[in-house]
Parts: sequence; C-alpha cells; structure tokens
Amino acid sequence: MIAWYSDHFISQKVMLRHAATGWRIPARHTTLFNKETRDKFKEEALLYGILRGCSDIIHFLFKNGIDYLHIDHGYVGRSKNNMFNGYYRISLNDTQAHYKDVKLPSERAKKLDITLKDWQDNEHGLILIIPPSPAMEVFYGINIEDWVKTTIKKIGGHPHKVRTKVDPIPLEDDLKNAKCVITFNSNTALDAVLAGIPAIATSQHSVVRDWNKLTMSNVHDCYEKSIGLDRSKLLNFISYHQFTLDEMEKGIAAAIIKEMRKENVY
Repeated sequence: MIAWYSDHFISQKVMLRHAATGWRIPARHTTLFNKETRDKFKEEALLYGILRGCSDIIHFLFKNGIDYLHIDHGYVGRSKNNMFNGYYRISLNDTQAHYKDVKLPSERAKKLDITLKDWQDNEHGLILIIPPSPAMEVFYGINIEDWVKTTIKKIGGHPHKVRTKVDPIPLEDDLKNAKCVITFNSNTALDAVLAGIPAIATSQHSVVRDWNKLTMSNVHDCYEKSIGLDRSKLLNFISYHQFTLDEMEKGIAAAIIKEMRKENVY
C-alpha cells in the first residue's frame, strides 16, 4: 500500500505524519503518478481528498480493480478551522462508506456524544436541495445544473430551497422546519437524519443511502419511511469509519480497518 499526498497542507499533515506512520507504508507525492509511471503503482492506496492528482489515482485503481482507502473530513465531530482535532472518515473504494447492517460495539459511538433528536414531521416545510460541489461534479462526471433541475422537477412543485456551501444561514436553522433534505452525496444528509429530518441521497456514494434506502420516489412519504429506522446502528457504523489523527498515527485505525476488511464489514 502507498500513502499518496499532495502539496496541500492538510494532505501533507494527514498523510505524511499520521496515516503513513500508522499504516507503516511508504509515502509518495501525487506528481509521481502519470501516464508513463502509473503501471508501477498497481497496489492499494491511501489518499486524502480527490483533488491535486488524487482523482487520477483513484480512477486508475478503480479501473484496474485495486482497492483504495479514501480519507476526508469526518462524518461527525469533524475538525473545524484546520485545527486537526476532530475526526476524519476513511472509506473503502469510495468517498463515503457503504453502510452494512452489522452489529458493532457502541463504545466508539458513545465517545461522539451525539444526541439524536426526535423525528420531525414537517409535511409542509421546505425541501432543502443540496447540490454536489464542483469537485464532486468533475469526479463523478455529473452536471450540477442538470441535477438541480431534475431534482426540482421530481419534487412536483413542493416548496423548496437550493442551499449551497456559501449560504449565510446556519444549516441548523434551515433544518428546523424542513420537510426533508435531498442531496447527491453531501454529508448534510447525515447531519439531517441526526437532527430528525429525513434525507434522500440520489447517488450510491452516501452512507445514508445504503442505511435508509430512500429514493426520489419517497419524497412524499420520507417521514413515514424514516421513523422506524435505527439511527444508533448508523452511529455505531460511522464511528468505525472515522478516526482521529492520533488514532491513525498510533496504528489504531489501520488495525480496526484491517480486521473489519477481513470480516467483509468495512
């Protein structure tokens, strides 16, 4: 396995100091990967983000059936303002984990100190539409404008708001009276369900999608389809798919992921 890093300061800190150390693997700069050299790197990879050469490596590995572990900001308890004191999610062969209905210990989830809010039945509330970022647009080969237009068409005239990352209104305020959240694969889907708001992820690249199995056909009954779901199992699952930098450096993350991959539950 190779730990790939770029010139970005977060990538260098996460990959060089913590990930490569904890996994005890060599680190390589993404500029070393190109059309002439890529065949030399047909082995599993550990990467942060999808920019600065990382997407080229990911697409190459995917095409050749080679596994990779993708690191990005955590699902919950994530670092803010580049303080590096929060969690970072680690996903196998995608940008988010694919939920599996397995029984996992709750100790890690308890440390997150998350209070699950009651489900909200806001039948006449706004539908929050969260478009994918420009980076995800390129990575997954979608068109943001087309995705938004299609989504609005499918909600059948229900009041809605298209919310972007630069929206000045705090997410918590938009969620308070929302009927549901619809997104491609934004982590906002998880923020919503923890806050008691149903969420629909339109792609398979969201941990929420495999958990609640909601699609655009469930826009009008998303509350009824959500209230019986076990969010504590979702929290347990994501707690084993996100780690602190200290857990990475000490090899704790590597050991947990290795064991879960053996059992085919990662």
